[in-house]
Amino acid sequence: MGPKEQELQLRIVEKLKAEGELADAQAALDAAKSAIESGNTPGYVDMMVEQNMMVQQLAFQLTQLDIQIRAMQNVGPESTEMKRMIAQREATQDSLDQLRASQRAINSTAYVDNLTGRVAGAQSGLKQINQQIDSIKSNIADMATKMADYLTKRDEMASYEELLRQLNDQKDAVSTAQSQLNMNAVAWGMRRSLRSLRASPSCR
Repeated sequence: MGPKEQELQLRIVEKLKAEGELADAQAALDAAKSAIESGNTPGYVDMMVEQNMMVQQLAFQLTQLDIQIRAMQNVGPESTEMKRMIAQREATQDSLDQLRASQRAINSTAYVDNLTGRVAGAQSGLKQINQQIDSIKSNIADMATKMADYLTKRDEMASYEELLRQLNDQKDAVSTAQSQLNMNAVAWGMRRSLRSLRASPSCR
């Protein structure tokens, strides 16, 4: 397996991970929207509301007022001090309820925006990975095409070299045959000359 194939496998693993992250983000976004549309508050939003400093301060004040009111049970519910404490508790409770409602609305919007951003980011990341995968596949295909072309040209070159060898062999064979013919012609000429000399009267 070549480097490009290894890179492709790595990107495919990243794609599977990105698809899982996108599915999780989309599921969380859908669940949050469904809860808010149904009049409920997502658990994460409730947690953020209760972590608000002003909410914690009012909740603490409310607890302290409850303790004080329980400690004043002996003075009776009609006493001025008891009525004042009860009125103060009710006002604190109203302030806490209003603040919680306000913080729920603010944090719900922020939570949905955050989840929407996560979905968009996951979609963008997945798109980028898909583009990288397509690019790698294209590179692999180009390399395969170039390799096929190279092998074809190599085979063609080998065929040309073999043909040239055969032609050279034929040329050498023709040259050898021609040389043999020339030698035979010379030999025949010498034998003819010798016979002519023997038949000459001067040689008798």
